[in-house]
Amino acid sequence: MFTRAGASGLTYDFEFYTGKLTCPDFQLGISGDIVLHLFRELLANQNFKLYTDNWFTSLPLVIRLKERGIYHAGTLRSDRYPKNNVDPLWKTEKELKESGGGSYDSVVEKKRGIALVRWYDRKLIHLVSTYSGTLPLGTCKRWKPTDNKKVDVNRPSVVEEYNRSMGGVDKMDMLLELYRINIRSRKSYNRIIYWAISVAVVNGWLVYKYNANGQKKMPLIEFHSLIASVLTTAFKMNSSKKKGRPSNEPKASVQTKAKKRLFPSKMPVSDSRYDGIGPFPDVSERKKCRNENCKLLITNKCVKCNVNLCIKKGKNCFIAFHKH
Repeated sequence: MFTRAGASGLTYDFEFYTGKLTCPDFQLGISGDIVLHLFRELLANQNFKLYTDNWFTSLPLVIRLKERGIYHAGTLRSDRYPKNNVDPLWKTEKELKESGGGSYDSVVEKKRGIALVRWYDRKLIHLVSTYSGTLPLGTCKRWKPTDNKKVDVNRPSVVEEYNRSMGGVDKMDMLLELYRINIRSRKSYNRIIYWAISVAVVNGWLVYKYNANGQKKMPLIEFHSLIASVLTTAFKMNSSKKKGRPSNEPKASVQTKAKKRLFPSKMPVSDSRYDGIGPFPDVSERKKCRNENCKLLITNKCVKCNVNLCIKKGKNCFIAFHKH
């Protein structure tokens, strides 16, 4: 599954791998073709920035994105840059290693504005970008065994940009795995359906967090539970008629029942309570009215919400309970 996601983890588009017909052929191989396919609907020259890891990144892809006005930054495999033109200008890996952690070098292709950066961290890392290079130079903490402490080392600007904005797909995967809908099936489409449902739930939670406006945010597990409660109660109506075939067993003799304690009914989920669909009255055992400021013992009940609500002349808690 290939996904285009934002830094927050919000999924914007995805495509399942189906072999040669996964996406149109842009002559860049599957790793480059799928990137162009997932960005097919984005408008050109709108200052979009794309970050990819070294499996997707290639110079032909970077050039195609630049032609569409989409900026890019990503790690690059050492066998994917033009060695004949770059190698004589670059410091070798041995020279960077001897200079110590944080040493770097760069080459800029001025015609298209593409920067190739080499940075020696714990190993040699190659990066390519069409909007960022080595400057402004930053720093980061790294452990130095000889001094037995962490020290500041140089970090090119493109590395900082990449680390800050990359990882949206990994974050979405992490959120999906926290409360994954586990289904065992040999039919692949069942897994696809439940995966899509999970993505919709996580996307909804991320949008909810973004629009919380300083209010206390609901945890993801509570968000899952709320949706499950609404879906299982929104259109459900209690019925006194039993389902299935009638039993042939003789009915038990009527015995004197002990007096039960009157416990209040459990409050329904707000989304189901206020949706205005199917709040029908019925008669049940005697319990307290669940409307605010009313604790009368009554037998009137809402079939959908499964709570007791009083209805009498001059007082209608049934209507008041289902209005905001």
